[in-house]
Amino acid sequence: MADGSPTRNPQKTTGTTGGGAERRRDPRLSVSWLVEVWLHDDVFATGCVVDVSTRGLCVKTSDTAGNVMRPGEFCRLKIHTDSGVFACTGEIRNIDQRGIQFEVKESSAPWLPTALTPGDHPSEA
Repeated sequence: MADGSPTRNPQKTTGTTGGGAERRRDPRLSVSWLVEVWLHDDVFATGCVVDVSTRGLCVKTSDTAGNVMRPGEFCRLKIHTDSGVFACTGEIRNIDQRGIQFEVKESSAPWLPTALTPGDHPSEA
């Protein structure tokens, strides 16, 4: 939505393995939120969260940021939503043309409506 609120994406956004098998268990919601990403104190990038779920999010940054980050690394994320600013830790799961996909390590996703946030469960982006 133009106001930055999460909306259901009419086209399902999916994550696949190299063989095309679906990996995601949660639906993604399209958003457009400013995000600050810190890999280390000296490696910082800004970007835009383009979709979120209860366990993960996808961030579009400059190509330069994606070139210095690697899957398996942990980053601190500061997400600016219409509901407030939320900080979390994310593990980089994948980097591709869509952006950098993070698995969120906190047990809840405060940026989503409560009805869409299930209880604690094993994480998988």
